[in-house]
Amino acid sequence: MPTQPVLPDLPDTLIKAPLPVLNYSTGAGWHSWGQARSVEAAKRIIHANLPASAKSLLKYGFKVTVSRRTPMQRELNGGPDGYVWSVGK
Repeated sequence: MPTQPVLPDLPDTLIKAPLPVLNYSTGAGWHSWGQARSVEAAKRIIHANLPASAKSLLKYGFKVTVSRRTPMQRELNGGPDGYVWSVGK
């Protein structure tokens, strides 16, 4: 299986083209919920698309964290560059 080249991780302020807002589903892999140029824009897209199970956790003090995939994550796990989310405390 060929490996994808890992591109340098540029600061969000230098990104001119939007990056995909990614969601990972076991068995289905990566899919995009939209395109964003900043973490704030990605957070708005993610909040609009959160599944009901994740939304129910927000009532109990959990928070949605949005970040850009690091070069290490892309190298170890493959997949595209973009914004990802998680729910936790």
